[in-house]
Amino acid sequence: RILEIEADRIRAEKEAERLEQRFSEEKSALSAKLSEAERARSDDETRLVEEKTKVAALISEAEMKLTMQLEKFEEERLKISKEKETAAAERAEAQRKAEEADAARIKAEKDAKMLEIMLSEQKLKQEKWMEEHRMLT
Repeated sequence: RILEIEADRIRAEKEAERLEQRFSEEKSALSAKLSEAERARSDDETRLVEEKTKVAALISEAEMKLTMQLEKFEEERLKISKEKETAAAERAEAQRKAEEADAARIKAEKDAKMLEIMLSEQKLKQEKWMEEHRMLT
């Protein structure tokens, strides 16, 4: 009976050693898997940070380009507004000069008409004088 117990004890110890070995192997495999998962997670976090950095740089660049475009649009708007003001002033000046020219033309026409009348009157006076002078001689 003691031999059986001893044999059972030896078998139990061997089974315990085998189970310990298996536990140790599984623990080692799980530790390796955990280490790989941690490395993969770390790599994923690194890639995420890199992607976030790239996206932030792209957003910053886009904002800078947009700001520059808005500044150019504003400059162009101001330039066009100034050109419109200048054109309006030039149109007003041209209109004023056209009105002055019309007024000068009308005055010149009136003066010419007046001179025609005066010349005609002078001619009539001269003819009358000549007639009177002929009669006297």
